[in-house]
Parts: sequence; structure tokens; C-alpha cells
Amino acid sequence: MSANVNQNILKKPLTWFLIFGVLILLAMDFWTWDEPVVLGYLGIPTWVYRFMGLQLLFALAMWGFIKHIWIEKPDDRDPPDQSDGE
Repeated sequence: MSANVNQNILKKPLTWFLIFGVLILLAMDFWTWDEPVVLGYLGIPTWVYRFMGLQLLFALAMWGFIKHIWIEKPDDRDPPDQSDGE
């Protein structure tokens, strides 16, 4: 029953609006606005790693959105060949 409830939640556009809204808010990076740049692993600034993590989350969110919301309708496909055999 739990999987069925999750499927129903993921079919609602409001869920995806909230998911993408949270990702956009996280991308604003307000918590390190005036902080000095800190170098992390391989001498790369730590904000680069946060950015890569957010991009991964965004890609996963897009995959989930396409899987659960973006439904291909029969009209969206290429029309069949209507030739009369000549």
C-alpha cells in the first residue's frame, strides 16, 4: 500500500512544483553569501561541489518528473505512413 501512496503523490503536479521550488531555493546559496572562498578536495572551491550535488539532484528530479508526469500521447508520435501502396 505504501508504494501505491508514493505513486499517487508523484503523479501530482504540486509535488513536482515543490520539489523544483526547493531545488531553486537551495541554488541561491544564501548561507555562504559573505563567507570567504574555502578550497576543498583537489584545491577546488567547496561551492563547486555543492553545485555539482545540486545538479545531480536536479537531474534526478527531471528524471522523476518525466517518468511520472510527462505522458506521451498517441498524437505526439510520428504519424503512420499513409501511402496507398503505389
